[in-house]
Amino acid sequence: MTKIVCNDRMILQDAVDTIHSQLPLHSQWCLELSCEKGASTWVTVLPIQDHGFTLYKRSFRDALCLRYGWEPKDLASHCIRGKTFGVENALSCPIRHNELRDITASLMTEVCHGIALEPTLQTLSG
Repeated sequence: MTKIVCNDRMILQDAVDTIHSQLPLHSQWCLELSCEKGASTWVTVLPIQDHGFTLYKRSFRDALCLRYGWEPKDLASHCIRGKTFGVENALSCPIRHNELRDITASLMTEVCHGIALEPTLQTLSG
């Protein structure tokens, strides 16, 4: 009986690997992140306001979009610096987008260990 279970598991794993390899790289990356241990715990947390676990409708929707690699709705089309605005820009642009980065980092610290904001790089001289 154990061999049957192992064979079934191996067949399923082969199917998963085949599907995974056919996905675009961005989708592969999102899938890997969402499959990490503890990646879904934030969805099942009770919304206790005293502990800062409340997510409002838009915050919840945006968090789901970030989790699955989807573009959140109602994003501006251009950054204040003139660049095309998107999630990557919102998380890395030094002007006015730090709030979104900080909120995302704060949410991630609720469910993951070792989350930290990258320090600001010093300007090069010479």
